[in-house]
Amino acid sequence: PRKAFLAECLRDLDELAFSQRIQQFARALQTHLPCSVADACHQLAANLPPALSPEPVPESEGWQSYDFLWPLGQWIAEEGQAAPEAAWTFMKALTQRLTAEFAVRPFLEADPSGTLLRLSELTNEPCQHLRRFASEGSRPLLPWGKRLPCTETELKLRFTLLEQLLDDRSAYVRTSVANHLNDLSRIHPEAVVKWVTQQSQARSDGTREFLALRKRALRTLIKTGNPACMELLGFHPPQNLTTDLSFDRTKIALGEAMELKIDVVNQATSSQQLLIDYSIAFQGADGRPRPAKVFKGCEVDLVSGGEHQLTKQFSWVQRSTRKLYPGPQRVAVLINGIEQADASIELFKQS
Repeated sequence: PRKAFLAECLRDLDELAFSQRIQQFARALQTHLPCSVADACHQLAANLPPALSPEPVPESEGWQSYDFLWPLGQWIAEEGQAAPEAAWTFMKALTQRLTAEFAVRPFLEADPSGTLLRLSELTNEPCQHLRRFASEGSRPLLPWGKRLPCTETELKLRFTLLEQLLDDRSAYVRTSVANHLNDLSRIHPEAVVKWVTQQSQARSDGTREFLALRKRALRTLIKTGNPACMELLGFHPPQNLTTDLSFDRTKIALGEAMELKIDVVNQATSSQQLLIDYSIAFQGADGRPRPAKVFKGCEVDLVSGGEHQLTKQFSWVQRSTRKLYPGPQRVAVLINGIEQADASIELFKQS
């Protein structure tokens, strides 16, 4: 059995991508494990390497890498529901060494409410990896993971789970909570803003850690200029501003960089807290503008009569995530999520 297992694991290995190797190893486990799923879970758990530190460690120390355990997560994702209790115990052991956030997703698909309740039980665990698993494993839009639906009932369960972790002592856990909330904001924006507002009111003297978590959690709503989100963060609709947008040149060749300048003058009688961003509506392949993409600028508390200048560099190079096409490209200045000025540049392809 050992020879056959290794032969299947190593077949054409050099030609396979990382994810394909994981799947091949997992299939080999399915084929060659000589016992039931429950027994295999117990035996594999007993032979796992030592767990990672249960408490936060300095970044300089880092964590030991257990990347070779990835196939076990894939195997339990595919086979675990045949022995759910043993699988659950195994996932808790695995997540203390690598992760089980992908392994648990089939369980969330099969029984979302029940699995969310089980994950919620982990929020008081002394081990930070288990607490993070509660949040990260249940993210509806986990990168590289299958998207999970989120009904109103499940949303309430998620809020209950996340509330237990909002003030977690581990930044590792709090980052996951913020990312989970950001996922939810893309599905239920109004509900997320309302819930975060309630949590903020309960923490009127919010710690630096909570305020950082809140800002990260709301980053998508900040980019889209969600009015309720802006009000919560203290960015009210701007009053009596003069806003100018200019470029170092208005014709740019593909591959070149441009400099854009934003000049804002506060003509109101009181200071204003301003979030200054800019957006670009890139030309599409069909010649029509695509939905504008927002780029971060700065935050400033601008006194009455005050002026703020912002200079940004933007590189017009092709990227795997963004295809550029020659033609007009519309640039706009957004202040507290509201457009204040716009101009266009002409992008051309060098001959």
